Amino acid sequence: MDKALSGILKLVPETVPREKAEVMEAASRLLTPRILTMCAGCPHRAVYYAAKRATRTVANARYIAMGDIGCYTLGMYPPLKFMQDVFCMGGSIGVANGIAKAGVKDPVLATIGDSTFYHAGIPALINATFNQANVKVMVLDNEVTAMTGYQPHPGSGETATGKPTKKVTIEDISKACGIEFIRIVDPYDMRSSVAAMEDALRFQGPAVVIFRRLCAQEFLREIRRTGQRIIPCIVIEEKCTGCRTCSAAFGCPAIGFDKERKKSFIDPLACTGCDVCIAVCPSGAIAKKGKGRA
Repeated sequence: MDKALSGILKLVPETVPREKAEVMEAASRLLTPRILTMCAGCPHRAVYYAAKRATRTVANARYIAMGDIGCYTLGMYPPLKFMQDVFCMGGSIGVANGIAKAGVKDPVLATIGDSTFYHAGIPALINATFNQANVKVMVLDNEVTAMTGYQPHPGSGETATGKPTKKVTIEDISKACGIEFIRIVDPYDMRSSVAAMEDALRFQGPAVVIFRRLCAQEFLREIRRTGQRIIPCIVIEEKCTGCRTCSAAFGCPAIGFDKERKKSFIDPLACTGCDVCIAVCPSGAIAKKGKGRA
């Protein structure tokens, strides 16, 4: 950023102080390089993977997806690279409406989170019904405002002070907005998620698919509070073909790949036991620890 601004302002950029350079060099040797990604077990990752599978079946992998602001924005990055663009908070549905009405033939999708839906997505959804825009709205409902500190929202059932309150559900709002096609699925259920998206893509008119599953970090907090035990997944090495679907296409940070042995592996300390990788693996090489040959 300093270098860019210096170029614009025609200034000589300040060199990095020696002490800071030494700290940066030391840190680079300790830290593992990685891309921006969602947490291990994040339900949003499963949503995007399922949606991509659905678009391959229904539209030969051709689609336009507009993103929104939230944890799910990270779905733009490799390996998922689901959305082509991201706009302001609540902008995904409105921009998707415009694209659909512009005569685009490929499926037009909008991704939006639950808290953002309540905040700024409803007017655009009404507009989709009113103008009969053939858009497919994917609501990634992790039941909390995760990106900014896990605050509750109108669908959480409690206020910011923890006081119980009436839930205002996304599906009821969608129905009130005139949406006829509404599906609610658990993103950890890969088969149901893919099927729901396939049906939505084939439906003529605005459609809403709500992917509902608690945020992985909130789930881990609940596990720790209640003393429950997570059973991680493991790779059955003799079945692993080294295709890297789990690590390179699905991209869960709990999954790695041993280049020398050409086998995937799962970090038991990072795995949340969501089991989605079991459905993702094309060779049946991932299983729950302690089950089957694992």
